[in-house]
Amino acid sequence: MSNSNKRPFNCENSPSSTNKKHRHDTQQGKLPAFTSYLETPNLPPKIKILCEIIANTPSLNVEKVLDVTGLRISQEDVEAVLKLSYGYPAPAVKFFRWAGYQLNDKHSPYAWNLVVDMLGKNYLFEAMWDAIKSMRKEGLLSLATFASVFSSYVCADRVEEAFMTFEVMDQYGCIRDIVALNSLLSAICRDGKTEKADGFLRIAKDKIRPDADTYAILLEGWENEGNVESARQTFGEMVVEIGWDPRNIPAYDSFLCTLLKGPNGIHEAMKIFNTMRERRCTPGFKFFKFALEECVRRDDVRGASILWEAMTVRNAFSPDVHLYNLMISLHCNHNSADIARRFLDEMVYNGAFPDSQCYNVLLQAFIKDRKLQEASSILTEMAWKRQGICWFLGFVTSTCCQKQ
Repeated sequence: MSNSNKRPFNCENSPSSTNKKHRHDTQQGKLPAFTSYLETPNLPPKIKILCEIIANTPSLNVEKVLDVTGLRISQEDVEAVLKLSYGYPAPAVKFFRWAGYQLNDKHSPYAWNLVVDMLGKNYLFEAMWDAIKSMRKEGLLSLATFASVFSSYVCADRVEEAFMTFEVMDQYGCIRDIVALNSLLSAICRDGKTEKADGFLRIAKDKIRPDADTYAILLEGWENEGNVESARQTFGEMVVEIGWDPRNIPAYDSFLCTLLKGPNGIHEAMKIFNTMRERRCTPGFKFFKFALEECVRRDDVRGASILWEAMTVRNAFSPDVHLYNLMISLHCNHNSADIARRFLDEMVYNGAFPDSQCYNVLLQAFIKDRKLQEASSILTEMAWKRQGICWFLGFVTSTCCQKQ
């Protein structure tokens, strides 16, 4: 299809007067922070030249300036330039149209989606919909396009219009299925509006059955907002509607992490955790980390030991240095330096190498217990470790010098 037959999308006259008022009232000065070509190192010279033209040329003159360069453009060039030109939507659209002449109007679907996203993120919704209609004529619309629209409306605090967009998707050849619904809910929850997402789900689920991802999205939203009561309600509904599923780790992880934020968090979380284990379900690594930190804060050796066993034996997670330090500190505080030493010895076998905090805590514990032989062993190990690091650095330095 030639450019002359396409419906133009003009972002200089968009949004409409209504949209402009809304933008002024709710989001003026609050556009997202866009990545600039100035912040991107090692750009190919051609991409940098094109980005500079877009950033420094009035939109009415962009095509003339581009013509003078004599540059030949590929689909990949268009994509690279658009990604770095979100702060200049009008000149960027002129560049897109100019590049279309060279490409015989064969822009990639990704480039079209970038244009839609750029216009939406700048709250130029009339121009955005013009671009979407052009994409429909070319048969290029996809769920990714509408996911961008959902996100743009939510960022502009126009969630109701995101809902309306979902309702008209099928008119543009995109199915309103659970994947599309989850995309909408995710955009809303990421922006801290989980209550609105939950309300829309209660209406939508009469026609579209929620799946595990649906509830994981809502539970992550409640976690980010610290809404324990709503998380309990959503979790209960999930268990009733889809049951217990060992694969639903993100949902379990978010729910237990949310419970930890409650007034009696660790006790309630451990109670639900035990129920999950009975049903062969488990949370993810994030919960174990937060729960262990809470047990250490509360000086709860028993709770920490249960979590550690569940994490390392039942779920085969590999603890990092931070988690080992927590267990070492906890046992040292309970005058169990010998047990703490076993954690130190175990670390290397699990790919976590002791740091100075590990050694310092153990050394102080052994000295406090007057276990001088054990303290001497720690000092020797520290010295060997330091010597080994120095040898390794010297070896690397000498090798590099030889190659030069």
